[in-house]
Amino acid sequence: MLFSKEFPVGIDIPIDKVQKKLHAAFNEAWGGLECYPRCYVYDTEQGCTIAHFVSNLDYEPVIHSDKTKCFFVLKPEMKHIGGNYYTAELELFFIVNLVEAKEAIGHRADEEVRRDVLNVLNMIPSINVKNVMFNQEVIFKDYAYSIIDDLQPNHCFKITLALEYDINEQICLTN
Repeated sequence: MLFSKEFPVGIDIPIDKVQKKLHAAFNEAWGGLECYPRCYVYDTEQGCTIAHFVSNLDYEPVIHSDKTKCFFVLKPEMKHIGGNYYTAELELFFIVNLVEAKEAIGHRADEEVRRDVLNVLNMIPSINVKNVMFNQEVIFKDYAYSIIDDLQPNHCFKITLALEYDINEQICLTN
């Protein structure tokens, strides 16, 4: 399922483009992919988590391994380049059921899944892959998360992306 922002602007436009490319590449190939737009970090009684804004004051936590998914978190700094242009870093998280994504492979297919994602990201000219992290104790260290969520058949990893964008860019609506 693709959860897109309606009428994205600024930083949400390149996120929307990446999100749609990832969903198109992996939804069918992996037996389903829940792909979320920019999500938000917030504190709960169980600890810090990442959640998707649904409506009004309603947020849906996304850090759990019930389905294969990806989601974005914007790092809390944007740098001005000039004019309307800024740079920002995004954290792109994946939680993948490896058995569903790579059912024909008999071993733990974590490297194959990461390779597939990186190949798609490397084809998008507006972003730059900075690093890839795949130890859940590191990538989710600031969040309430269970180590069991990264055990077979699941695999969690995070890719840090750098991108440049126009804060005033809007998607043109044509009727």
